[in-house]
Amino acid sequence: MRNLAMSFLMLAAACGPPRIPAARVAEAPPVPGTEGPVAPSFTAPDVRLTAVWGSGPTDVWVSGLEGTLLHFDGTAWEQVDLGTTSWIESLGGTGPDDVCAGVRDRKLFCRDGGSWRRVELPVDDYFQVSDIEAGNGGELFIASWTGPLLERRDGVWEVVERAPLDLGDIAAAGDGDLFAIGGLDGGVLRFHDDLWIAQGAPIEGDPHDVWAESGDDAYVVGGAADILHFDGEEWRRVTPPIATLQDRIGWVDLLGVWGSAPDDVFVVGMNGLVLHMNGDGWSLQESPTRETLEAVWGSSADDVYAVGWGGTILHYDGSRWTHAAASRSSGRTP
Repeated sequence: MRNLAMSFLMLAAACGPPRIPAARVAEAPPVPGTEGPVAPSFTAPDVRLTAVWGSGPTDVWVSGLEGTLLHFDGTAWEQVDLGTTSWIESLGGTGPDDVCAGVRDRKLFCRDGGSWRRVELPVDDYFQVSDIEAGNGGELFIASWTGPLLERRDGVWEVVERAPLDLGDIAAAGDGDLFAIGGLDGGVLRFHDDLWIAQGAPIEGDPHDVWAESGDDAYVVGGAADILHFDGEEWRRVTPPIATLQDRIGWVDLLGVWGSAPDDVFVVGMNGLVLHMNGDGWSLQESPTRETLEAVWGSSADDVYAVGWGGTILHYDGSRWTHAAASRSSGRTP
């Protein structure tokens, strides 16, 4: 799934407005010998893919610009038409028959039992979905660029509480708690006992994504190669092993974070960057692309997806990353 997450990256690439770039900068080809196999039956659209979510290995959804929505059923990919050409910015749900997609033109679509429909929300016309997150109790939350947090219980959407700043991404932390990052305003928040609490995280660049295993184990990633970890007491900065990449290209944006467990966390970013934490420390993983990767999600430690520019869809099987579909990034087509 990153919105203003791309601001410094867009400036560095001289591509115009930070939110939806008008053009991509041509990036270097993949490192020889790391391309990996390409699914022969599907070519991903040549667009910026910004979100990935699923309920399991046979139910994976990917979305992006130009109304792009893709689904993988464990065997093949297909493109799904929601009747919009706007940016499908966020994805989330509670299971294969309960998936929602937030669209940049202030729309929410949800899939219930196999069919998609537009959902009306109890908000004004300026409400804009920024992220969708399932809670541990079957509830579903929606964050917005305009501040309100919505929660769905028993099929009814209600405004829970307006945040003190515009909300970017959110992450469920158990017991009804959420971690959130600000969009335009930056910053890190925690939603606890129906109150928003500023976290005072020492982030230098714009925060881009947040993931939480629990209330005392959470990560935020962002610009300036920021990785912050929360241990239940305070946020601490993590130094990723990317000095060589920083020396070569300068500014490094980290855009997505997800983990299957406290000792299995993935971070993705510009230039095809993939970082992994195994509990002992962080390592730089071999990536088959130089395209910017914006989002990462998995159903387990050996079933992880990362998506990004140029229609890039990568899959990790527990040992290496390969292309899950043909694309500009893969260098091959079916």
